[in-house]
Amino acid sequence: MGEIYALYVDPGRYEGGVGRLLMAHARRRLKEQGFKAAVLWVLQGNERAASFYEREGWKPDGAIREEDPYEIVSHVRRFHLEELD
Repeated sequence: MGEIYALYVDPGRYEGGVGRLLMAHARRRLKEQGFKAAVLWVLQGNERAASFYEREGWKPDGAIREEDPYEIVSHVRRFHLEELD
């Protein structure tokens, strides 16, 4: 299973289609590498990102984990995409 590790858009570019282009490219690359499904993790409370991913076909699957990059504890929830198109 593939994973999208990070996808960030500058807030000044929100609503301009950049996120959709980045997502389409990431999905295409995962498919080219032979992956049929993928996951990504979203910071809990980041409803803007969660909503974007859901519009792109990703579904939260209930998995939650704690991360502590840079010694800052955060909680993330997993989204999955069953079929890369």
